Amino acid sequence: MFPRKRRRVAAHVETEFVVDDAEMAAMAALSDWEVSLQQLWEEFPQSPNLPPLALHTQFYALLADRTEVDRAFHACRKTDRRVAVVHLPALGEDALVSADALAALLVRAAAAAAAPVAASTASAVGCARALELAGRFLVHRCRDAVLGSDLDAVYGQASAPASAAMLVTAGYLVARSVADEAARAWAWALPSLGGLSRELGAARRRAVAVLAKKTLPRTAHR
Repeated sequence: MFPRKRRRVAAHVETEFVVDDAEMAAMAALSDWEVSLQQLWEEFPQSPNLPPLALHTQFYALLADRTEVDRAFHACRKTDRRVAVVHLPALGEDALVSADALAALLVRAAAAAAAPVAASTASAVGCARALELAGRFLVHRCRDAVLGSDLDAVYGQASAPASAAMLVTAGYLVARSVADEAARAWAWALPSLGGLSRELGAARRRAVAVLAKKTLPRTAHR
């Protein structure tokens, strides 16, 4: 008779964490929000001049609670250092973009403006410098709104007004309203969106259609 093999059973230790309903709801919302944001960026059509965007209204199609969407969007734009906010005047709403991606886009625009063919005038050279400093220092300093004090800190008080004007002309800054312009406050923008509003709207619809078929993971309730 063959000797019987003994099966080793590993001891299973389970630790319970006491989480109240409010904390559990916050954890679930955060999980869904993070997954939605990453998937919206991943599903965005690739473009050399357009970083992946996640529009505010897209989250309404993916997450059931609109109030939670608005709360999470506001919290993300204020506290998540990975994210920058871009205003889309053609669509009348804001979008979330990777701060690193926006900074890289500005640096590439600076290199293009500094190319021998492009940099034939003093204004072109100044624009290249404004874009370079914006990409390297301004984006991560002010990911949501760009204030006059931020421009003063990066460009110096003497050069800040001209630099702001160059960034606005280039299409990377935009005043949300007359009041914002008077208060020296701007939002980030993307110049390539001027002629791509229809394409962006179609991309938004395609991304929502794809993601609506996917099941987003939710935090398990115990």
